[in-house]
Amino acid sequence: MKFLLYLGACLGFVLGFTCPHARLQAASNVVPVLAAEAGRIVFYRDAILSPQKRPALLLNDSAVGLSKSRSFFYVDRPAGNYAVAIAGETAMPVNVALAKGKTVYVRINVHSSPVSSELYPSLVDNVTAARELTSCTYAPPEAATALGAEDEASAAHPPLRVLLAYQGHATDQEKFFALWEAWQKQGLLTYTRCPLPDEAARLEPTSTAQYDVLVLFDVVLELTPEQQAGLLALLNQGIGVVSLHQNLAAHEPESFWRAIVGGEFLRAAETIDGKAYTASTLQPETWLHIGLANPKHPIVRGIEPFYILDEGFEKTYRAPDIKVVLTTDTTGNDREIAWTKWFANSPIFYYQLGHEPYTWTHPVYQKVLWQGMRWVAAEASARRESAK
Repeated sequence: MKFLLYLGACLGFVLGFTCPHARLQAASNVVPVLAAEAGRIVFYRDAILSPQKRPALLLNDSAVGLSKSRSFFYVDRPAGNYAVAIAGETAMPVNVALAKGKTVYVRINVHSSPVSSELYPSLVDNVTAARELTSCTYAPPEAATALGAEDEASAAHPPLRVLLAYQGHATDQEKFFALWEAWQKQGLLTYTRCPLPDEAARLEPTSTAQYDVLVLFDVVLELTPEQQAGLLALLNQGIGVVSLHQNLAAHEPESFWRAIVGGEFLRAAETIDGKAYTASTLQPETWLHIGLANPKHPIVRGIEPFYILDEGFEKTYRAPDIKVVLTTDTTGNDREIAWTKWFANSPIFYYQLGHEPYTWTHPVYQKVLWQGMRWVAAEASARRESAK
């Protein structure tokens, strides 16, 4: 799908103007406008005669996406100094001074000879970028593009076997599933859809024996007593669990859910463990500045602070036993964005982000989700082995 680059308040070169701005728009999706506190780097490769190479682009040594012929993507970062390099290439990095509210354009150039071709980055002025980007297709970073060298080693393991429970939320499910389809095509995982509550009976030890990870993307309110018993038996046996976004508001009548996930989006005022809580609130389409609470944790390995547009949750309940790995200082959202904990013999990873398609295509979102699934799978496996 060809994307139009809207540059400035106008449409840039597409409509005969040359006032670049960082708003990217397509027929079916809108890439969000830049947060005031962030800067944006647009990477593109417009060369007509270009090798089939698709190397990773490195921002301060952290992979952010693949360089593909005739395509572009962007990343939003806090203001500061960055180095752009290309994995596997010998060219010198390009230094980028990123300012708040500004966009910088980095072109991936191609130098070809009869026997080889080399790629190297360069900074491009706004007018040149406005002209050259019209020939490029917007290509959101693929799931695997965020993988660094250590992640590539983990990707060499057998594919993760994922049971994906979903339902009950007015989101574009097919675009959400596109991420999982991409990972499956890349051989990183296999996944099975489990709509709830229709197939909630599968959430028990026998039916899930062939899976490494249970991913919960549902906001279903109630399970039957039999289904609850099956799920608790599964967690007692041990399986890696990833709880995403709206799952914090699932199973409202069942107080055991907050003990499993480590928190709860409260639909009404409630007293928990002697403390009074008001009803939780939503902040739609909020720019969140994400920071690291525990940079050494495997789930956030290779991650730097970043910005992402997503739904904010505020005044939610957080359990005292959670181990926070990602935080935000953005008004309109509670501090804790992602955490780990254990419930019975199952490691739990809760990840608040994930409301809209522009979140699911964000390379850092994908990297954290991927590393979170690998972590819970490994922890659950180690617990089962130690119990033998």
